Amino acid sequence: MRHEPPGSESLGLQWLGEVVAHDFDAALAYLSLKLDEKQAAAAVGRLRKAEVTRRRANDILRACSLLPLPLDDPGVRRDLFNAVSGKRLSPVLVVSTGQGGDIADGYHRVSLAYHLDPFGDVPAPLPPDPQAADIVHPMIGTDPANRWGAVPDNPATQRPDHLPDHLYNAGSGAVIDHT
Repeated sequence: MRHEPPGSESLGLQWLGEVVAHDFDAALAYLSLKLDEKQAAAAVGRLRKAEVTRRRANDILRACSLLPLPLDDPGVRRDLFNAVSGKRLSPVLVVSTGQGGDIADGYHRVSLAYHLDPFGDVPAPLPPDPQAADIVHPMIGTDPANRWGAVPDNPATQRPDHLPDHLYNAGSGAVIDHT
């Protein structure tokens, strides 16, 4: 297994450079509960071929509309114990779904990373082609120009043109007050 270069670890978390094989099986088992067999297998197949990249823990959780699991969650505690013991953690598996993203495997690891450093990088294989979504998003579709998630003919979801980009949170549509 490949290891990440020195200095890439965040607050003591050390990551493997590649996904552990059984994590793909776990992802398939999870995804088969949410998708049909063909879609689940295709999603895992794309994850197997994807290059491991890094994304911030808070961004992964936001994209998947998930809150971090608490530190006293048994899976988070297990990953914390493994990290403290010097064990390298496997990258997480994130897929696109009709409702945004979903963590197919590694929710406990992302939660642990978030609690240690919400802005810390978490490795995840991401398919290089953004058009390779598992399901086309019903509101956004495949149009990259619609990055705000606006629903046609619904003013409540339209990005306010008068706000500068740095004051607009694209993930929730909420205005961020930086004062």
